[in-house]
Amino acid sequence: MQIAMYEQKQLSLHDEFPKFTSREVAIDQIKKRGQKRAYTCPFCEEFFTLRAGSTNEPHFAHIRGKSCLMSQAYEQYEKQIKRESSNHSIIRDVIFDDLSTQRKYKPDLKVEHGYQAKVKESWKLVPDIVVQKGSKEFGISILTNVHQRGD
Repeated sequence: MQIAMYEQKQLSLHDEFPKFTSREVAIDQIKKRGQKRAYTCPFCEEFFTLRAGSTNEPHFAHIRGKSCLMSQAYEQYEKQIKRESSNHSIIRDVIFDDLSTQRKYKPDLKVEHGYQAKVKESWKLVPDIVVQKGSKEFGISILTNVHQRGD
């Protein structure tokens, strides 16, 4: 996973690496913090460690045997949206915020991120947003990288 909690704030590995003089120094320092239990999962609050080897990109991971369903669903969702443009997250957040605001006026409206709403169902493809109004449920997927051929 590319995100973790550190000192009560969410951080991203992509933002952390430029803070160090080199990639190797960053990996070393982040691993040391992880050994001191400085990083936690943003979902279950279990401790994270940094895994950085020759085969995989550096990433945060639960200590062996402690992985949670929510982090697995989040990672699956992140892989799913990897090919989307940078506007994808902006559009998703605007729609999510607008729908969340409407909950004040419509108490039977429930709005969740797709990976959170469907965490126990292990879907292959997860919608960006899940909206439930009464007994009806809707999935909203934002597509920003559509090509005439192939999609």
